[in-house]
Amino acid sequence: MKFIEAFREVEKSEQYAAWRLRNPDCFFSYAFSMFEKKKESKWDIGFYNPETKGVTVFSFEDHGVIEHKESETAGKGEVEKLDLSKVKLDENDAIEKVKKLKDKKMKAAVILKTVCILQSEKEKPIWNMTSITNDFHTWNIKIDAHSGDIIKDELVELFKFNKGNK
Repeated sequence: MKFIEAFREVEKSEQYAAWRLRNPDCFFSYAFSMFEKKKESKWDIGFYNPETKGVTVFSFEDHGVIEHKESETAGKGEVEKLDLSKVKLDENDAIEKVKKLKDKKMKAAVILKTVCILQSEKEKPIWNMTSITNDFHTWNIKIDAHSGDIIKDELVELFKFNKGNK
């Protein structure tokens, strides 16, 4: 399911409506999914509570919307509101950009899994894509979800193998 479809399903749900009445000051802060070949992606959609500094996550599963209890945020930085009206590039477009960049930079590598986070940085919507490749690299690419520009492109070797040195 596409992110925006999952988001709309969450917004239409009874769980979300009841939660929203109890939490009027909370705001949408991120969406998270993992993509693997031939597997349907599921979305976690997070809403930040500035009063408690916690996040409530709604997941859209096959059997409907699930509300997860509020948990503390992991980071120490400021959590930004994510303005969906600024998002022009959907996750499929972002994944296509990752594939094209991979074909240009790392032809032999195969992407095994991609972690996909839609978030806001400096008031800009960002697709933060981290891929794991078959040659033991992680590859982090940040894409401006409004313009489609690549903001960051960083390849990190997970393991270094000692070649012949004793």
